[in-house]
Amino acid sequence: MQIFVFDISKTLVYNFHFDVMHRIVNPNHVQLMYSTPIQINSLVYDVTHADTYEVMKQNPQYFDTSDYPENNRFGLAVLNKNVMGLMKG
Repeated sequence: MQIFVFDISKTLVYNFHFDVMHRIVNPNHVQLMYSTPIQINSLVYDVTHADTYEVMKQNPQYFDTSDYPENNRFGLAVLNKNVMGLMKG
């Protein structure tokens, strides 16, 4: 069972990187620096020529922004708490 959950998580992460980030941010301007070995669902990006918070605001269906305070300085809506398969902003 653990291997199955790990495989699903890894698939979600790879799909997010290649199908979402490369589509909404020019692939030449987003580089995956690394994914953390302990938490496979953590990605670290180097994003150039794009405002990451604007990307999140324009594509809320891909992000869990529920840890941000209401009226945060980035203008992000607080959405998608505990929705499986979404990336934390």
